[in-house]
Formats: sequence, structure tokens, C-alpha cells
Amino acid sequence: MGNSKLFQIQEQKHKLNPQQILDANIMQLSFSVLEKRITEELEKNPMLEIEEEDENQSDFENFRPLSKQYDNQEYSEIEHASVLSLFENFNAQLIDVNATEEELNIAEHVLGNIDDDGYLSIEPILIADKLNITEDVIQKVIKKIQYLDPPGIASKNISDCLLSQLEYYYPNEILAHNILSICFSDFANHNYDKIIKKIKCNESELKDSLSIISSLNPKPASMYSTVMNEYIQPDIILDKDKDDWTIIINNNFLPQLVINKNYERLLQDKKTKNETKIFLKQKMDTAKWFVSAIFNRYNTIKKVMETIIALQPSYFNFENRSLRPMSLKDVADKIDMDISTISRATNGKYVQLPWGCLELKSLFSESIKMKNGTDVSNTIVKKRIKDIIASEDKKTPLNDSQIANILNQEGYIVARRTVAKYRESQRISVARLRKKIFNNKG
Repeated sequence: MGNSKLFQIQEQKHKLNPQQILDANIMQLSFSVLEKRITEELEKNPMLEIEEEDENQSDFENFRPLSKQYDNQEYSEIEHASVLSLFENFNAQLIDVNATEEELNIAEHVLGNIDDDGYLSIEPILIADKLNITEDVIQKVIKKIQYLDPPGIASKNISDCLLSQLEYYYPNEILAHNILSICFSDFANHNYDKIIKKIKCNESELKDSLSIISSLNPKPASMYSTVMNEYIQPDIILDKDKDDWTIIINNNFLPQLVINKNYERLLQDKKTKNETKIFLKQKMDTAKWFVSAIFNRYNTIKKVMETIIALQPSYFNFENRSLRPMSLKDVADKIDMDISTISRATNGKYVQLPWGCLELKSLFSESIKMKNGTDVSNTIVKKRIKDIIASEDKKTPLNDSQIANILNQEGYIVARRTVAKYRESQRISVARLRKKIFNNKG
């Protein structure tokens, strides 16, 4: 069943084109990581440049807030950040695809050795030696991790990373696969004539393959690389005027991007060498997709925020704020988008409200069944778990099964694994790590 679900996810991804994949990569970035990503794109893509302040032709004009400006001093301190770490996210995905306890244990050691860009920083044989199992078993778990979302995590190098993403999104793109597996050095050095000779393709086929490769992400863990204890700038600012909410997407500090006219003219010039034209055409496509991806990020986040406000009236419109059960699917159905898009648009994104700053994900909650037939938000159960643990005897802390039994006695229908998931989401340790021994030292 786990493999079936994984294949379904892959099948869905296979339908995406390079523009959509870049959209997905940009969508998942928080404000601070997006700022860094734009800087990186400006450095590596000569087709992009920052718009001069006195120009007013940029399509990004619509990004600038129309309501009052908010500076850093007006942002609230974030007390309860709920951003999932790379380990938490991938561990949850492995559980979703029914990974075994052994695989979860191996994954913990693999994910614990991932660097900031998403690469495995030690040799798999070292993990195998530590766990006293064969390297082949470790490699199988690494391969599973590489096919989770975002794909490419735990790769050994950039070619391995891009190949993993290519197989995940485009399993039938043999030409692009050959470029990365056979001609990676030529690809990295823009030796396109050599690539054409080696893999026997024509110029048009090469351009198509380069466009696909350019949509992949060589730093798949970039969305997790922000240090979470640093100051977080919200992606969205909500301003209430009487009964109406104004949604402001925070783009004040992002550079306004335009296409470099000089390189554009060089691309159109008949005297320009063919290999240079291939390079410039690929960069032109990527530049246009990149600008479009930021537009799509803006529009999607705004639509999602509008929908959340509509679906959570008791939270946004009343003083006694309470959340109703709301899933990603609820929002996706309302605006006719894929659930994965809603997930990316909300994960790691913060909204500044008049009463504080919180992550969009925290506004979602699962529905928990009660024995009396009613449904409640899982936020209630999460709080109850936290309260139960806070009042437990620290000499003999409660395990997840015992907590589940207490909740069941109180009328909630909750399994042990659900308790474990909610406990981990609140970063509460397992029972054995909560145990305290009190010594009388006199």
C-alpha cells in the first residue's frame, strides 16, 4: 500500500512541465528563503537584472502593497513557531508510505547527516557500520527519501540530486537523463556542441532537455535552511477595517526583476555564435519562468489566505477565536487547486495578524471523532496532550499508549500513533526522555 501511494504521488508529478516544477520550487519558499533564492538567480542568470527605481514598467508593480506600510518594528514576536524541520517533514512522509520501524530508524541517521543544501554529508557505509546492517539496506532507505517531497534530499552530489528529481518528475525523459548521467561535466561547463556529438541529438532536442533540467533544484533543502530562531518576516499581513480584511503580500524588500535587454538583443543577433544562443535561450526561458513563478506564488498565497478567512469565520471575525476542523483539501476544493500546491503555499509561511504572528499551517486542523458522534478540531486534542504531559509524574512519565487511553476515557477516539504524531508536532520528547530522577543532596 505504501509503494502504491508513492507511485500515485509520482504519477501526479509526471504531468508537470518545467514551468510548473519551478512554480512548485518557488511556492514552497518562505519570505526569507525566497529573498536568498532571488539573489542566487540574479548571480547565475545573466538574463535577469534588478529594475532601476525610476522605471515603472515592471510587472512586479502589482506586488507592492496598497495599504499602509509595515516595518520590522511593527511585527509581533513569534512565540509558538510550528515550522516542521526537515527531519519532521520527511519522517511524517515515511510514516505515510508505511515505512517499517527499521526504515524509520535508518532514516533518522540519514536525515541527521543532511547538510544545509540537502546532501548526505557522510558515506552510507558509516551509517551501515554504526547500525550493524548492510550498506544495501541503507541505500534502499536513501532511495526512498530521495523520492519524497521535495525530491533529491540525501543525494551524494549535484548530479545524483538532479537525476533523482528528473526520475521523480520526468521518468521518461531519456535525453535529459543521458545529459546528466553521461555528459554532466560538459553540461556544467556549457559545452553544448560536445553534448550533441556524444549523445547524438539535434539542437532543438538539446534545448528542450536543458529547459527541463533548468527547472530542477540543485539545493532541495533550501526551504529548511533558514535558522528558525532568527527574526521571521511574515509573508502576509492582514489588516482589518471594520468587518473586512485587507490581505497584503509582503514583497517590500524583494528586488523587482526584469529581463536584461542587452542579452536579449544578443540572443536575437544573427551574428551570435550558435552555442552562445543555446545558452542564452535556456537562460531566457528560465528567467521568464522565474518571474512568472514569483507572480504565481503571490497570487496563490493571496487566494489561499482569502479562502482560509472564509472557512474560519469563528477565528477571524469573533473575539473568542476558535478554529474549526479544516484540511488542505477543503481549501484546495474551494479554489480548484491541487492539495500539494496548498501545502507548499502554507508550509513555512507566516501571517501577521493584529493579535500576533503565526504560521499558516497552524490554522489547519484535522477532524477528531468523539464517542458521542461529534467532530472536534485536533487543536483541542493537541492541547489536551500537552496538559496531560505537563501534569504527569516526571518520575514515571506517561507513554503514548497511556495518553491515548486517557483521551479515550475522556471521549476522544484517538490511536497511539496519533498521540505520537501530535506529541512530536509540539516538540515534546518521548516518555523516557521526560523522566526525571530526584535526589536528595542534603
